[in-house]
Formats: sequence, structure tokens, C-alpha cells
Amino acid sequence: MAQRNPIQRGWGNQNTAKGLKAPEQPSEDAPDLPQGLSDLPDHDLMELYVSFTNWTGYAGYLVALAEIEERKADRILQRVFDKYSIQHKKEKTVAATKAMVQQEPDYLDAEDAVDVAYAVTKITRSQYTHLESCGKTVSRELSRRLARRGNEDRSDKYNS
Repeated sequence: MAQRNPIQRGWGNQNTAKGLKAPEQPSEDAPDLPQGLSDLPDHDLMELYVSFTNWTGYAGYLVALAEIEERKADRILQRVFDKYSIQHKKEKTVAATKAMVQQEPDYLDAEDAVDVAYAVTKITRSQYTHLESCGKTVSRELSRRLARRGNEDRSDKYNS
């Protein structure tokens, strides 16, 4: 079998060499968006925003890892397909060859691995999108408060 050099073989430490490191999970559980968002004190709202920002970054990293695993699973499936296509090339038609390949246990296992990797990617991306949306909601509330505060300060200035 062909040997690959370390760059081709690994997903490696290329980011570490660039000064980037994998984010750690921010806390035990991802934050929830509270019902009374406008009732939260400014300090708590800012902490919630920071928490959503941290979790969104972490979830984005998990999406990237899931996409990498999905691609690796696709590549393995293709390699298994190619291997068994060669073994079954004595079949009279391409359709018969494909049918024989698709009955091989290794092919079925690789196909299941692709399905699992796809599902993990979809679920992780959904969680990322949810966290990002919640963070935007908190950001809008912070912006609304800052805009309102600016108007209140101006009205106090001219009403004195």
C-alpha cells in the first residue's frame, strides 16, 4: 500500500504551529436563554453574552471536527468500494459489480460509519446555530439597552 507523508496522513498540529489551539469546553452545560431576558441586570446579561460567545466558539470547533470525521468516513467508504470493485470486476455489468460490492460486510460497515458521521455533523451544526442565535438575541438586548441609555442621558442633559 502506498505510504503517505505526515502532511497527507495526519490532520496534525498544523494549527498549533500557527499559534492556534483547540478550545476547551467552556463549562459543564451550555447556557439557556432565560424567559425574562429584559429583566436581567446588566452584569448578568453581559455574563450570559460572554457564555454564549464562548459556547458558540466551542460548538463551531466541534462542527469542524465533525465535518472532518464525515470526510474521513466518506474517503474510507470510497476506498472499500474501490477495493471490492476490483475483486468483483469479473461481473458482467457495472450494476452487478456495484450490487456485489454493496453486499460486502466491510462496505456496509463503512456506509453505516458515513451515516453516523453525517448525523453527528447535522446535530452539532444545529446546536451551533442555536447557540449563535441565542448569542445574537442577547447582543440585541445589550444594544437596545445601550441605545436607550444614550437617549436617557441626552434627555437628562437637556431637561436640567
